[in-house]
Amino acid sequence: MALIGLVRVSTDKQNTQRQHDALGPICLKVFEEKTSGKLATDDRPDLLNALGYIREGDLLTVHEVD
Repeated sequence: MALIGLVRVSTDKQNTQRQHDALGPICLKVFEEKTSGKLATDDRPDLLNALGYIREGDLLTVHEVD
């Protein structure tokens, strides 16, 4: 089992460092997306990459959801 992280912000102007600082030390891999979370999953390529990366038994975690 591996912990996989997803860092997300809505715009390129927002900083992701705090989320990386929290997830980096505990996750095998961290994916990052800078897009609206309101988009359909199919319109979020970085989320799709994260979902494609995880294997059975892995856990996808997000630092915080606003």
